[in-house]
Amino acid sequence: MEDTSNIFKSVVEALQFVDLSPTPPKGSLNSIEIKINYSQLGFSARFAIDDERGISLWLQSNEAITGRKVFWQSSGIKASQHPSSSTSFLSYVIIEADTTYSKDVFASLSHYILQKYLLSNGQIKNTVESALNDWSEIFLKNAKGLSEQALSGLIGELITLRDLASIHGPAALESWQGHEGERHDFRMGNKAIEVKVTTKITQSVSINGISQLSEPEGGELLLRFIRLEKTPGGKITLPSILNELSEVGISTPTVVDAILKLGGKLDDLTDETKSYTFIESIFYKVKNGFPRITPSSFIGNSIPIGVSNIKYTSDLNNASNFIITDSQSQTYLKEFIR
Repeated sequence: MEDTSNIFKSVVEALQFVDLSPTPPKGSLNSIEIKINYSQLGFSARFAIDDERGISLWLQSNEAITGRKVFWQSSGIKASQHPSSSTSFLSYVIIEADTTYSKDVFASLSHYILQKYLLSNGQIKNTVESALNDWSEIFLKNAKGLSEQALSGLIGELITLRDLASIHGPAALESWQGHEGERHDFRMGNKAIEVKVTTKITQSVSINGISQLSEPEGGELLLRFIRLEKTPGGKITLPSILNELSEVGISTPTVVDAILKLGGKLDDLTDETKSYTFIESIFYKVKNGFPRITPSSFIGNSIPIGVSNIKYTSDLNNASNFIITDSQSQTYLKEFIR
């Protein structure tokens, strides 16, 4: 079974090809097969683009039907089943999205559906309907979108991802773990980076848990402190960072997928009113003596029974001895991925 990363790569590549192809004549479709290596097992998936440049995903089904039927429609997405024009034994399930959905969002949706499709057992319509229900529940009901704190924190992580990708290219994406709820925002082998962002005049940062500022076993941990200032018309916005990531080879649909999972809504992806100015970035090497709580802070290297969900504030005014130079931080970023 092909792994998720390869499926996503195929989806993104196919969408890019379709999106760049000439607009077809009125009333016709221009399509491209998604290379997912399942044709011999009865799986066939294609992207198509119509004369309005609307993109759709076509999945082959072994179910024979006599006429077109729309079976799912909500929030600008529609799924229907059509009989095959070549044989009465096949049909196609077609997923379409209106123009409110960017190519990147549609790639994320298609990736989610394709994972389900490749695990289906002949009931393609039911599989797609279930996947769309999941998608609607998980991704499309983020009515509030990202809070200011969540947005600034995300932008700080994406700035760091951009800096890593400017050195290492697309491989940098594999190191980003902050959106997955892992201990450190970036991790590769025994090296890690934790990113903390503030929009206030303070040197204090909030730490979640007793392991967030613990170094990987036998490795190193840097804390990157970023200060942003909320500025009307500022150069830093979520859309601008997404563009910069694309320019250094990062798959934008992958990042969009992560943003939606973090609670972002579609409007967040294009909102340029929430803008910032970059004020400063300071790297600290976290080690013994740094203002932190770790398991070793407790007797027996474990928190007392009955205590959980520890959160605390680390005052970086007391960490000036742990600041590393710009040259040292750049060397760390260069050696972060080998």
